[in-house]
Amino acid sequence: DGVRERKPTSASDPVRISKLLRTKAALSAISILETPEIQNAIFHINKKHLAFQNKINNHPRIKTTRVLGVIFALEIKTESEASYYGNLRNALYRFFIENGIILRPVGNIVYILPPYIIEDEQLEKIYATIEQVLEII
Repeated sequence: DGVRERKPTSASDPVRISKLLRTKAALSAISILETPEIQNAIFHINKKHLAFQNKINNHPRIKTTRVLGVIFALEIKTESEASYYGNLRNALYRFFIENGIILRPVGNIVYILPPYIIEDEQLEKIYATIEQVLEII
């Protein structure tokens, strides 16, 4: 019949392949997230965060605490408005690193966002280190 089927240009193939790979990776990540093991881990971390929040919520150095799923945040009371790169933030960061914990405070707010595979002992060490720093700042 004389009509040839047109093939995509080579410039569009990498773009389409890239989109396909990103979609497959996202779908794989969602399927892993939905497994009972990961859902149990998320529930367990949330329970631990809520217990820690209950334990330190009335500490005199704490302004507020928040928990949302596996995210825990606490705001430390300060005399002035704390900046993102203020002295308190630097002192907190240094203290955490010296104690083997990688937490990067944002000003006077400390966030915990642990991996879903964190062990109880590791999470307890994070909590204990936060309690220690609250006593010395």
